[in-house]
Amino acid sequence: MNIILFEEGTDFFPGTDERCIHLRKVLHKTAGDTFAAGVVNGPSGTARITEITVQGVRFSFQPEQPFLPPDPVWLLVGFPRPIQLKRLLRAAASLGVSGILLCGTDLGEKSYRQSGVLARGTARAAVLDGAMQSGYTAVPEIAEQETLDAALNAVQTRFPAAAKIVLDVAQDGVRPPELAQVQP
Repeated sequence: MNIILFEEGTDFFPGTDERCIHLRKVLHKTAGDTFAAGVVNGPSGTARITEITVQGVRFSFQPEQPFLPPDPVWLLVGFPRPIQLKRLLRAAASLGVSGILLCGTDLGEKSYRQSGVLARGTARAAVLDGAMQSGYTAVPEIAEQETLDAALNAVQTRFPAAAKIVLDVAQDGVRPPELAQVQP
């Protein structure tokens, strides 16, 4: 972790929290020590440990840099295998994308969408981890659409003037009909 993120109003990490474990066992921090910290989608700065016990770490936060919103780059991705999805979300967050739009596809395995990665909070944990690795407080939005058509319509509605870049391997030089409206 290059920055430790927390939600607005938080000043304590429980002993079982990965951030607490990282501070104690990896960084070997003690009371009075400081670490790079930031509010999720908020300012970054320095946190000072005020108390460290078996129960957890209490800290005070001093913001130093205002929130810098990420560039308006969104990824539209057909649902991959759950383990690949976690890796993709972490990598996308570390690159600083604004959001990731996941959609079902005609050829994609239907069970991937039903894996529960989004519902269980695993996806949120992956983007938080990616943001902490990048040292940036911006955490990408994650959205979901049932089909590629619905996803393309959502993109067009939300970003009508945006450039759209398609990374697709066409079969025999023919693009899927859903992508016919998107210019390469």
